[in-house]
Amino acid sequence: MSEKNYKDGLTGIYNLEYLKDNFADIKSKNSELFLIAIDFCKLKYINDNFGHSAGDKSIITFARLAKIFFENDIVVRRSGDEFVVLTNSDIETINKKISKIRKAIDIASERRIIPIPFDFNCGIKKIEGDFVSELNKADITMYNAKKNNKRVEYYKQEFFQQHNDEKQYLKKIDDLINEDKLNIRKQEFFSISGEPQKFFEIYTRDEEGVTLFQRETREALRKNYKIKKIDLAAIEKIFFHRVPNYNKVLINVGSQTLMSLEFDFVKYIYDMSNLNNVNREEVVICVDLLDFEGESSSIVAKMKSLSKLGFKMAIQGLDFDRRLTLIPIVLNMDIDYVKIPIKMVIENQKEEKRKKLFLYMMSLLKDFNIQPIFVNIEKKEEFSLIANLGDHVLVRGYLFSEESDAIPTKKDQD
Repeated sequence: MSEKNYKDGLTGIYNLEYLKDNFADIKSKNSELFLIAIDFCKLKYINDNFGHSAGDKSIITFARLAKIFFENDIVVRRSGDEFVVLTNSDIETINKKISKIRKAIDIASERRIIPIPFDFNCGIKKIEGDFVSELNKADITMYNAKKNNKRVEYYKQEFFQQHNDEKQYLKKIDDLINEDKLNIRKQEFFSISGEPQKFFEIYTRDEEGVTLFQRETREALRKNYKIKKIDLAAIEKIFFHRVPNYNKVLINVGSQTLMSLEFDFVKYIYDMSNLNNVNREEVVICVDLLDFEGESSSIVAKMKSLSKLGFKMAIQGLDFDRRLTLIPIVLNMDIDYVKIPIKMVIENQKEEKRKKLFLYMMSLLKDFNIQPIFVNIEKKEEFSLIANLGDHVLVRGYLFSEESDAIPTKKDQD
């Protein structure tokens, strides 16, 4: 292959083929090497809000800085916003070089070379084996850094096991969906005084009744686009059995599903409701904002479209530490409910400022005629934290009722 074939068209640096073809030779000439897998944190946000030319400038700027600070090393662009570095620097020097790149990105933003500063995640693996296996392990380490919001992570054997466990879990999700074995469960909402509301939250479980969205598996579901698959499979079952025609229901939908570019979710759920003669006025669509990274205006536009079709709207996943908060949403559309896990309440009791901010948010909801729904309440002491917030509050949890099948399971049908 000629030199020209080894060049990346956008940045002018080497591509991955160069590293792949020359890896064995470089390894034979160095006693110690480290492979660094790198991925940006914000390229999609930059592309969506500043245009793809701004995204390209960010990629070009990173490539230039990586070549400056890893001057005597091999820096390659893999694809998109993914880079790989092969270096014979020691760990301390690697850390310093990565920090310098990050500071230089801030300077590039200040000089308006790029629209905003951005961070990146690095997975670092000491070279011990062949190129394919070492790159795979560097990738696994980088995804672990991304999952834990760390800029730099060094490979540990446990990461490899976690990766294999993740693959098995994702296969299990695919099997549940493909074999129609998702368990659709429900739990009733109650008033603050303990009165049942004939209003149920609907959610998915596996065959053993275990939630699919556990903290340690959520990121794997998100990055592998499984949340959308789960959402659509659940909606099809719920609407096919016309559950909303017997009870008022709240259905959870991930922001990844709502904002998908592969299909129009608004049209999909409208068509599904018509096909199954579902009463849309009895359906509350609760949009999970936890993983949403775009501008509030884009997701508000989608939610407004759902509201115009007759669906009631709710949101969850709000966090005082995140950019997307309640205010830009309620200022631009009518929201009927906000779902709040009791753990968020507990966390906000630990600091006086957060406690006051939480109480302010509750007052704001009441002023805007939005009902807060506190969920996952299991203990009386948890309930006591919200017991005096007013009779407009709804609650759900094992303290009030058990969950039950919203739809007969396949086992029951057999």
